[in-house]
Amino acid sequence: MFGVVVIGSSPVVYTLLGRALRRAPAWSASRTTILWATAITWVGLLAFPVSLGLYRSLQPLDGLDLRILVSVINRLMILTYSGWLGIVAVRALERPSGAETSPVLRQ
Repeated sequence: MFGVVVIGSSPVVYTLLGRALRRAPAWSASRTTILWATAITWVGLLAFPVSLGLYRSLQPLDGLDLRILVSVINRLMILTYSGWLGIVAVRALERPSGAETSPVLRQ
């Protein structure tokens, strides 16, 4: 159950964090990158139930095994989540050491 909550809520968390980072002056150079990375996490999340729906509706067809599709989409979803974290981490390392952080992240 915990995994479902984490997987389902990750794009929400990334959206909120991304919004806070985009508002911070120190992150102004990364605004577009963070926005795109956040959008891609939503695509990854929404593609997963679509693949499950396809699996359930098309599974009775002879010789068609869509478990591979569901597996690949699941891995792509996790890859988008990891990609968001990686992009933000790299952008954080590229910032000057004395740069101001977001008020949300300072608390």
